[in-house]
Formats: sequence, C-alpha cells, structure tokens
Amino acid sequence: MEAPLTWSDWPAQRRPGVSALAALVIVAFVGFAAHFDTALGLLSAVVLLGSTAEAMLPTRFEVDEQGVSATNPLRAFRKEWARFGAWRPVEGGFWLDGKGRARILRRRGVFLRHAPAEAEQVLRARLGDPS
Repeated sequence: MEAPLTWSDWPAQRRPGVSALAALVIVAFVGFAAHFDTALGLLSAVVLLGSTAEAMLPTRFEVDEQGVSATNPLRAFRKEWARFGAWRPVEGGFWLDGKGRARILRRRGVFLRHAPAEAEQVLRARLGDPS
C-alpha cells in the first residue's frame, strides 16, 4: 500500500434529528448541573461529551502500513497491526478484534465505520480472511 487510506465518518450528520435531541439533552443537563455548581457543570460537560463523542463528533480514520488510527476532536488513538488478531465485516463497516489470550484483550478492538471498499482489501492483506 503506497498511500494511506483515509476517510471520515460523522454519525450525527446521518441522523440530524436524533443528534439535535441528544445535544439538547446534554446542554440542558450541563446547564442544570452548572446552576448548582460551576465545577459540576464543567465535569458534566466533559463526561457527557466524552461518552458521546464517537457518535456526536466527526471521526477521521486512517489505515496505513503501520496500522490503524482514528481521530476526533476529543480522542485520538493509533494501533499497530500486531495488536489485531482477526477482523470481520459487520453492518456499517468492519470490526477488528484485539489480539491476546485473555477475552478482555480480544475485546479491545476497533470499529472502522463506513470504511471504503478498499479497506477490505487492506484488511485481507494484513490480517488474512475474515473470521
């Protein structure tokens, strides 16, 4: 693979009504918490945005020679190919299983949402056939 395969996904853009409702609930709760204590309001904002960031904020994915990375405004990670044991197509993308004997290590996978068709070729080349 010469150039990295990159794409972006923003689930909130696909379901604007649900996203607007979720944003409204977050703002209302943060406002309610901030009414009692500013620090509590700030903590609420961080926790709620952090827990919904994958759905509410755009994510940029990159698959290259070294591994897989995903970046959104609140979180970024990079995992090397050696950390994956298997992959499988799922509705809306591909799931990459973590590698390890312990179940908890295998659960530490990555969901490549709305990946382009070329991603399957890269996954086959790096991790073999889907499991």
